[in-house]
Amino acid sequence: MPRKKHYNNPMPAGMNFLNDFENKYPNCWNEIDKFINNSSNTSRINHKELVKYEANSLSGLLRFKYKTYLLNNEKKIEELFLCLYSWKEHKQIFNFDRELFDILIEQATDFENINIPYETLLHPFFPVIYVNNHIGGYDGFFAFFDELFWEDSYLVLNFLLINSVDDTDFISIPLNPNETLKESLKHTNFSDDNNDNDILILSSQLLQLFLYLCAENKDVESCQTGRKSTIKNTYKELNIWNVGLRIGNSIRKGQAQNDQIVQEDDIVTSDEISSLEKQHKRKRAHSRRGHWHHYWKGSKKSNNQYLVLKWIAPTFINCTDDNKPFVQHSIE
Repeated sequence: MPRKKHYNNPMPAGMNFLNDFENKYPNCWNEIDKFINNSSNTSRINHKELVKYEANSLSGLLRFKYKTYLLNNEKKIEELFLCLYSWKEHKQIFNFDRELFDILIEQATDFENINIPYETLLHPFFPVIYVNNHIGGYDGFFAFFDELFWEDSYLVLNFLLINSVDDTDFISIPLNPNETLKESLKHTNFSDDNNDNDILILSSQLLQLFLYLCAENKDVESCQTGRKSTIKNTYKELNIWNVGLRIGNSIRKGQAQNDQIVQEDDIVTSDEISSLEKQHKRKRAHSRRGHWHHYWKGSKKSNNQYLVLKWIAPTFINCTDDNKPFVQHSIE
């Protein structure tokens, strides 16, 4: 049964979720604030420090302060607590243009598309972000890094998918430095029972969106800068970013010229295109999917080498205009 949506509410779902969480756990941030004030470091605690603090203190706080016996959901509530504590200060919200969103989601079915180093993820905008787009039956999702302590220390990319405080799911992807993102996806942990293939597809979709925000050539524009004031969780505190407006407008313009260019049936393989060209037949309008391009910059000897990620927009063939991507970016 489809999940109920709340399209008429002007407040982003992420902010509503934060307010509902605080109502369910009143004064829930005080214990963390006390920890910060008692710390020798007077600066605002970062998310990595929160994770270390959480391991010793958060379970007890939730059990005894709120009389909450969490049992199997304990880890989920802990992650909720930590994610929202980090997010509530800056409230970064990203709205993907629908056309760009659909193209990135379409890429997710090709797992070779993410056969790239995990370092491509290490350029996020902020420690915790909220993406305000409906996906997989959820109103949106938070994304943030965690740290997992096994024999080695691994980063974990977490996606908190939300509808309400009592209706959330987590997807966690451990990032092994010796594996590509495609390989890391096999270790995905999901907080609810579901079909393994469905989980992989949803995880890949979330990765595509997060990767775009890590790309050097991302199309992101600020449409509201939150006012600095006492945190009251009002709309004016939100930092809102529009993602892919230029790309989306270009795609819509192309669609107006030829409404067949991005239909799924029009996507053909390079072999099919080659065969048609040999027969001297003109193929009807079709598209070649977008994909990721990465390369290293800097010097390994100087210890300043880093990985650059770029997104290559789809190329539309046999449109009314020349065969070219709607949005072109230079590749070094």
